[in-house]
Amino acid sequence: MKNLITIALLCLHTSAYSQEEIRDRSIDANLSFGKYTDCLRPGGICTFKTNEATEKFNTKVVFNKDKTLTIHIKRDQITLEDEIKIGGQEIKKETNLEEFTFLMEEEIEIPEETRMALKVPEGVTKIATGAYPVTVTEKEFIITLKLI
Repeated sequence: MKNLITIALLCLHTSAYSQEEIRDRSIDANLSFGKYTDCLRPGGICTFKTNEATEKFNTKVVFNKDKTLTIHIKRDQITLEDEIKIGGQEIKKETNLEEFTFLMEEEIEIPEETRMALKVPEGVTKIATGAYPVTVTEKEFIITLKLI
């Protein structure tokens, strides 16, 4: 019985430490969507801003240990136009979400202040191109992006 209590306490401590690690590696940001070189067309993230003096950020950005960024885009903080740029279509109840993909057609440099705030290792400076699956919930789009 004593061993079970000890194991439970160790797991609790580890879990609390993991949550602290995640909190230390997340920031609020304002992202705009479209190609990096042409914000008018779909194809990725157009701008990545974390230093704006605003109370309404549209995205929570989390740096993961596997050198990826998970972005949690708040659906109530983006426009229908942004929604279409993210997935190429308007999300309706009948939309087949299994085929919902975020296309990152051009690499984008992550601002240095953002990399420092997220504690991203030196040499990892960009979000890679690719087709990334999107998890859609009632309140947010969740996309995990590869860093290079």
